[in-house]
Amino acid sequence: SLGYTTLRAPAGHLIVLPNAIAASQVTLNLSTTFAPWPLAIAIRLSRDAGIEQARELALRVAKEDAGDKSVLGCFVVKIDASSMTLELRVVAADAAGRDTLRSKLLDDLARRFVEAHIGTNGAELPAFS
Repeated sequence: SLGYTTLRAPAGHLIVLPNAIAASQVTLNLSTTFAPWPLAIAIRLSRDAGIEQARELALRVAKEDAGDKSVLGCFVVKIDASSMTLELRVVAADAAGRDTLRSKLLDDLARRFVEAHIGTNGAELPAFS
């Protein structure tokens, strides 16, 4: 046995592929919706910022910048005593536009969070990466 390879799909689920199958078969993805260019943007906020309000704004900005079908979601990935981290997941249409989309999202998120006064009341301003 050659073991297994574990892959994470853009939607977040795990795919376990036996290496023996991968070594002996060729698989072609002919789907027109396949886009292997996921983006994950971390949004770090003060713990007292509203989680739902922050999530909704992040999703709204992502849908405006990338389109409804490209947005996978915005998830709480960490909460500690003083801060929380959300992860915005988006799929870029192609490799060439991935960095441009990421840059636009970071700029728009920073501007819109300040305009909406989300996470701006604490000692630290929201951080996006």
